[in-house]
Amino acid sequence: MAAGIVRFRDPGPEGVAARKAAQAALDLKQTEFNAQGVEMNQRYESSAVIPDEGAKPEEWRRDRDLQNQPTTRPGAKIPHAWLVGLDGTRMSMLDVTGKGLFTVVTGLAGTAWKDAVRRLDLPFLRIVVTGSPEAQDLYCEWQRIREIEEAGALLVRPDGVVAWRDHEGTLDAGEAAEKLSAAISAVLDVADLSTIPREKQPEQAKPSGTPLFA
Repeated sequence: MAAGIVRFRDPGPEGVAARKAAQAALDLKQTEFNAQGVEMNQRYESSAVIPDEGAKPEEWRRDRDLQNQPTTRPGAKIPHAWLVGLDGTRMSMLDVTGKGLFTVVTGLAGTAWKDAVRRLDLPFLRIVVTGSPEAQDLYCEWQRIREIEEAGALLVRPDGVVAWRDHEGTLDAGEAAEKLSAAISAVLDVADLSTIPREKQPEQAKPSGTPLFA
């Protein structure tokens, strides 16, 4: 051990070689212990995912195995971003989507989607409006990574995977309802959503979190 430390501190060729070997060993361990990409970069392709029209293959900006690449592309898990609730509790986007329900995620400008969700009146569908008092995006974390306009929308499956997205959005509630209905019908492979019983699901438990303003 002592000899190894001495060699590591050697300013000569042996020391240089030892330090390079240490770097190589540490880099190798990164792929063993810190491979967030392996855990987080799954992308699903199925009839329960509607890809963007004309979508090109995803470009990986960094090492796909090592680095997590947050995205709202259909087929990806919705990315984490901190939001703040009415009571000042910090909560993750992961905590307000999924959990056994379909979720529409939009921004304050997406009023048409809020009306669309109300019109469809589906027992398994809820909406999260980022920027609202219930889901404040105080530090613009979600705004930076959402990849859609504020009036756009994401449809998130009960397992937290993005099923479909509308980049630009619409001001027309009727159009929003038609788009959302078509997307849900395609994902569920149900021709007519009106055949679904309108029995409300049990209310979801409130996400636990840390009060940001105690």
